[in-house]
Amino acid sequence: MKDKKIKEKQKSTAKGIMLFLVGLMVNNFSTLLGGNEAGDFLSGLMGGISIGIMILGIYVTVKSFFKKRDDGGIDED
Repeated sequence: MKDKKIKEKQKSTAKGIMLFLVGLMVNNFSTLLGGNEAGDFLSGLMGGISIGIMILGIYVTVKSFFKKRDDGGIDED
């Protein structure tokens, strides 16, 4: 039971870190666009989306660190 909780916490942390890294990649790709009006618009849109993805990744990671354990039952060790 304890191992299952640890694995769930690790999964959640890994998802948060991956979201943050995807946000960084989208931000780097947004700098490739530009030069005309449509490109500038898409570059700004991708920049905004990347910031949102990074904030979501940080939130998921921090939330996984502060997950409360349900220790109300009998320990099976």
